[in-house]
Amino acid sequence: MKEFTSEELLSFNGKDGHPVYIAFEGKVYDVSKSPLWSTGLHMNRHPAGKDLTGDLSAAPHGPEVFERYPQVGVLKKGPPEELKHLSPVIQDILQRFPMVRRHPIR
Repeated sequence: MKEFTSEELLSFNGKDGHPVYIAFEGKVYDVSKSPLWSTGLHMNRHPAGKDLTGDLSAAPHGPEVFERYPQVGVLKKGPPEELKHLSPVIQDILQRFPMVRRHPIR
């Protein structure tokens, strides 16, 4: 199974003919066939090409929704791209306690 880095996953955002991939709990799913992901942005809030593990707690559904879509790979361990500019201590806290991160860090 293909192993994706956070950087590689970013290119699977549904733009310019690219498929729509998202990651959840270390697994990468192809959600291209979902009408809710057709633009690469789910519910005007969640962009494709990202690890959405921390975002699921606020969703009206559980992880069972991913059973509808094929797993196309796994996500390599390491901090997500949007956390890399932060100190390693802060990265660790945000990865271990995703509820601390209510909004994407820019």
